[in-house]
Amino acid sequence: GCGLFWRFCCCCCCCCSRCSAALREPSSEDAASGPCGRMWRFPFFGRALPACLWRGRFFLMPALLLLSAFSAWRAFEDLRPAASGPQIFKEDTNLGRLQKLRTDVFGSYSTEDLLLTRSVYGKYTPEKSSSCPGLLERNATIVVCSGHGVCDQALVCLCDEGWIGFGCWDLRRAAVLAATPNRLSALALADPASGEVSKESGEVQLKAKIYNYGDAYAAFELASSEPWVSVSPTEGVVASRDPLRLTLGSQEVVITVDLRSRPAEWLGNASLSLSAKSKSVLVLPGDFEFALAKYQGRPNEEIERDAEGLSAPQVSIQVRVARTPQLRSLVLEGQQAALLRPSFAPTRFDYSASVPFRMEDVWVVATFDSPVEEVRIDGSVAAGGRSTAIRLDIGAPRVVEVEAVAASLGAKSTY
Repeated sequence: GCGLFWRFCCCCCCCCSRCSAALREPSSEDAASGPCGRMWRFPFFGRALPACLWRGRFFLMPALLLLSAFSAWRAFEDLRPAASGPQIFKEDTNLGRLQKLRTDVFGSYSTEDLLLTRSVYGKYTPEKSSSCPGLLERNATIVVCSGHGVCDQALVCLCDEGWIGFGCWDLRRAAVLAATPNRLSALALADPASGEVSKESGEVQLKAKIYNYGDAYAAFELASSEPWVSVSPTEGVVASRDPLRLTLGSQEVVITVDLRSRPAEWLGNASLSLSAKSKSVLVLPGDFEFALAKYQGRPNEEIERDAEGLSAPQVSIQVRVARTPQLRSLVLEGQQAALLRPSFAPTRFDYSASVPFRMEDVWVVATFDSPVEEVRIDGSVAAGGRSTAIRLDIGAPRVVEVEAVAASLGAKSTY
């Protein structure tokens, strides 16, 4: 490429020399018919440069083609991935990938550098060059697999007997069952007309899960203390923890609370008793605040000792039937009287009113009792139950929504 470019430059210089000599003493024949003469007719192109380009066109075009091909080749080489391909680390064994890249780039990086960095920057914890998980520092030495296994060539921990997990973090233990959440609550609204919970909305469903924190399958049983509470399934088997990821085995249960025909302001309490079919299965009580990290690497005996003296394993359920939030009164105020049609009744929710032609603004005023906590008119909270001025357009109907809200019950009624 350099040779061709050098030859092209020499030819151009030669042509330019000839053109310059010709232009210094142009003949009438050249001015009439030669290439320089033809270009002479356009003074704005100059005298020497157009003639040089014209005479060197056979060298300029191949040079441009070669330059384009070289540029395309370099762009392809820069964008093409390396022949060895990218290094791919498994998501479960990638704790040391940053350190692996560091040692690939800086070959002199060593364990001494790692310890020096940790002594200077206490909060910084770089990874060891091995990608096996479970990195720990013991006696100024970095160990992998939590010190309870060895790291093979595939960067996978081979755990010692009795230890499990990708990084050999935890001890293998017997089955341990616990229900979450162990406290549930339900709310139903009584029908405004009858004052009781209707048949259509009388069944409330709750959900809970039974988790197995151990490493053996466990069979369980659930029993309700009240006839108006049922659970499905009443018995089953919960799988053990995943031996590598340590994810818990679980079984979802559906709890149905029958509140049909229950009157307003009714309160009920029930419980579900959780038991295991095998004596070797430890069942944690309902008020036992179980944290997996707290007992990581610790045997079952410590869990069982901490759980002694607590209440029996159960899920407590609290149920309440509340009155539907209603307004006590609802009126329109303005320059002239405007009556609602039909007359207001707490259990009626749709009304209409007609006002005189000259009446441009009205105010909605609502009064309420418990369990209503606030009134919203057209989406805005009405202080004292009175709205701001509502503008009326001539001949155009105006729809106003009044909401009686009981935020603590999660319920509202719209008029």
